[in-house]
Amino acid sequence: MKMRWPIGIYLSLLGVQYVYNPFVPAPESISRDLGRSPASLSTSSFVFQPIFAPEPDRAGLWLSADVAPAPHDLQRLTRHEMQVLVDLSRMEEEGLSSPVEDLFPLHLDDNGLIVQSDGDGGDTAQRTGMFYYLHDDRDGFLRSLEKLEVQPGIYVRHPHQAGFRSDPRRFSRDQHRPLLVALGKYKMRDRLKDMAQQHALRLGKYQNDDFIGPVGIGEYIRAFDCRSCYPVLLATDAFLAWGSLGLIAQASLNPDEADDNNHIMSLLQARETMPTPLGDLAIYLYREYRPENLGNSILGKSHPVEGALAWYHRADSGGNPYLGNAIYQAIEDR
Repeated sequence: MKMRWPIGIYLSLLGVQYVYNPFVPAPESISRDLGRSPASLSTSSFVFQPIFAPEPDRAGLWLSADVAPAPHDLQRLTRHEMQVLVDLSRMEEEGLSSPVEDLFPLHLDDNGLIVQSDGDGGDTAQRTGMFYYLHDDRDGFLRSLEKLEVQPGIYVRHPHQAGFRSDPRRFSRDQHRPLLVALGKYKMRDRLKDMAQQHALRLGKYQNDDFIGPVGIGEYIRAFDCRSCYPVLLATDAFLAWGSLGLIAQASLNPDEADDNNHIMSLLQARETMPTPLGDLAIYLYREYRPENLGNSILGKSHPVEGALAWYHRADSGGNPYLGNAIYQAIEDR
């Protein structure tokens, strides 16, 4: 009986959040001028260009044409980047043309933000979180955040495109989670606090109608590196492992199901920050038992995880194949 009142009050206040969403501004009330333009921008570009190091290190460095500071040291290249260098060197030695734009494109719009090949920025925030989690570029991530954050702790998918893309109330859990994970990687505590405070004001609701679950709570704990909360992770990672099983079951019924992005980001965070046995189990289940998919049968990828990511980020659907390759190499590393 004593618990009914608090639960009833919470549910009533949560209902107000869902009906009025008072703590997330409507697009027309955003204070600054976002300069919105049509949903599809006319231009996009490739962020990566091969820059060759001096002899005898005849290897290419991938560096950003617009958003990265200095080139990486060779010792700091990711496994995926090193494989790209090997492929480029092999093609050069064999006299083959290097279809870099076809194999590893990362499309940017005129604002330096990651978009689809047609300029669509509906998933720009998600792609931004994924990319900067995989690549060490704090300054580039900060520049993107300054464009995506319209008020402290409030974000949009893309700041300069009309419709749902620049509507804070259409900023979903799928967009939120990779940004949160990347904020934790760079230990951007002020922005993390703003995001968490806004989430708490909404009583657990994301900016749209999505609601936080145990896995999302675990992502916050790891983002803040809250060591005293480790026992809670033992519970939330049980749901992460269950999520791997659910993804496996769903993908076994539909070979076209390939949207593994956010689950993999959670797995990567669980591996790198405050790992638990159940988090390790979640990674193992996903890597070992993810079913084959259209990326395997049509694109010819050998591993089911590689196939799913290649299929989701494939170029002929307007995606960024480089992201798919980089995410795959990250989850397969170690």
